[in-house]
Amino acid sequence: QYLVELGILNSNGNIKPGRNQKLTQIQRFREILKNLITNSMSLDSKESIKVVDIGSGKGYLTFGIHELLNEMFGSRRIETIGIEMRTDLVELTNTVSEKVGFAPNLKFIDSNIVEYKSMMNECDVLIALHACDTATDEALYAGIQSGASIIVSAPCCHKQVRKEIEMLTKDEYSSNVLLSTFRHGILMERECEIVTDSIRAMVLEACGYKASVFEFISNEHTAKNVLITAVKRKENQKGISNAWNNVDELLEFYKIRNQRLVQLVRNAK
Repeated sequence: QYLVELGILNSNGNIKPGRNQKLTQIQRFREILKNLITNSMSLDSKESIKVVDIGSGKGYLTFGIHELLNEMFGSRRIETIGIEMRTDLVELTNTVSEKVGFAPNLKFIDSNIVEYKSMMNECDVLIALHACDTATDEALYAGIQSGASIIVSAPCCHKQVRKEIEMLTKDEYSSNVLLSTFRHGILMERECEIVTDSIRAMVLEACGYKASVFEFISNEHTAKNVLITAVKRKENQKGISNAWNNVDELLEFYKIRNQRLVQLVRNAK
């Protein structure tokens, strides 16, 4: 019913014109999250599960996530919280949640990641899709800090690392190959995206997660289709040490002095 209320299906249950791509995204994301949950042993023993969706927007995925977890863990209490800065969308999604019978276990809060992070004591599943630039790092750190079993992020706007590289002088580049590559704006942009998300995945590994980076849906449906997933695993001190070594080597190679997730994690130690 929430798909009807959110304007994806009509009252007869048929897909509205132009909404097929959004429905495909919801279905694909549910499939990915279900596989992550199935492969994560840490949720099995929990009597209740808390999900936080940062930057929930109109709530398409938030509703889908809440429905999926209730299907998978029907006997347990599922609490899902959507964090959104736009007041009109918070009001809309809370109204829909009430109407379809998901409230009060599914609710939306008018806030942002920095404000909410200070109030988030515990979280089992953290979702952050299309958080702009370092907001992705803030979201990933919130998941790490709260001990989330599963973290899922779709990064957007990789500006910080690009600014770092653009500040380098000719003599500071690690190799002439990089200097030649970064002469072309589009290649620098793509390289900075790859480097940024590589660092994020390495930091997640260093914090005790099994991280993966992949395309979660074809470019036909959305241009923002890279997904970072992390599943918490048993600590391996040797592996963690190696992961931090990899982070440092990559930072040194690209002469990156500041990367937000690295800063957040290391400053907390």
